[in-house]
Amino acid sequence: MERKVIEVEELLRRYAAGERDFAWVKLRVPDRGQDYYWAIGAGSILNRANLSGINLSNADLSYAGEMNGINLSGANLSGAWFDWPMRDANLSGANLSNAHMKKVSLDRANLSGANLSGADLAFSQLGDANLSGVNLSGADLGRCGLSGDLRGVDLSGADLHATDLMSIDLTGANLSNALMERTYIKDANLTGVNLEGAKLEGVTFINTIMPDGSIRNETPRR
Repeated sequence: MERKVIEVEELLRRYAAGERDFAWVKLRVPDRGQDYYWAIGAGSILNRANLSGINLSNADLSYAGEMNGINLSGANLSGAWFDWPMRDANLSGANLSNAHMKKVSLDRANLSGANLSGADLAFSQLGDANLSGVNLSGADLGRCGLSGDLRGVDLSGADLHATDLMSIDLTGANLSNALMERTYIKDANLTGVNLEGAKLEGVTFINTIMPDGSIRNETPRR
């Protein structure tokens, strides 16, 4: 399906009028003198915006060249669940720091290079999402579903309480001071992971390669 290109002001105007379905859109930055179809790097237009329940499935909100990605820092995107998904959305390079994204479906979304530091992603789904180079430091990932390639990802100080980490590669990731109580870790690679200061009470390790290369297999009560 071909994406419809719209201006930022049009999206905000239609949202204010009650529309929530913006699937397959590609956003254009206004007043640039050129057709920059790389989303909303002009920034302060959407940060801290209330976009709860918006449907951005398959939307292209990426950046181009040296431009920054979409600025949704502090925005409210909570509740974009299965009825209003963001699955398959392109949010590469996006600034989603401190965004409210509880119960959001980001399955298969491209979040490569995105800044999600301090974001509230509790109860969200990130199955098969592209998280290469993402910043998740201080993010709330409680009871999320995480899988796939998270090599070298910054999860320092993140809340992973009761989160499922299944079939996941965390090689070289930073999990220092992370809250991981009652986290379920299965078929994971933690080689070289920094766990300094991490809280690991009640963690379940099944077929998991530990930072020192040993394999841990145990089933403590969750």
